[in-house]
Amino acid sequence: MRPTRLTEEQIDEAVRLYESGLSSTNVGDGEFTYNRLSPMTGDREYATRIRQRQKRLDENEIERLIAEYRTGLTVYQLATRFGCHRTTISECLKARGIQMRRRPLCEEQIVEAIRLYQSGLSVAKVADQVGAKSETVRLRLIERGVQMRDSRGLARKHQDSTAEKTQLQERQ
Repeated sequence: MRPTRLTEEQIDEAVRLYESGLSSTNVGDGEFTYNRLSPMTGDREYATRIRQRQKRLDENEIERLIAEYRTGLTVYQLATRFGCHRTTISECLKARGIQMRRRPLCEEQIVEAIRLYQSGLSVAKVADQVGAKSETVRLRLIERGVQMRDSRGLARKHQDSTAEKTQLQERQ
């Protein structure tokens, strides 16, 4: 990504924030990070766009997070609820010694996934319907011998069963 030229107003605001005690890596407005400012040289160069501000959970939030995880919420649901990335949630749970759970598809979900896929839905849409990741659904379909389609919906000419079986074994 190409650096964005700062406006004079952005530079003035960044300098004000920096001089108030914030480090150059903490000075930003959510859209830019002003990581090239120096009060000694008055360097007023470029800013880079940041994708998202990092969310740090405090102890109270972590305790609530653990309690909600134990009630059955998924890491993805907790990430949405607490406004952070799923890996942040996982790391917090692991750091506190919480055993992570894996939720394999139950037999009814697999049967439903097969039915939906054979009715013409994509793996991604089937995954949404059964509440799982698309890769999990794809692997369960292959395990059950379902003929997979390409991205255009056409049956694959040859199913690379050796590579798929190796991939399945590695995941288990």
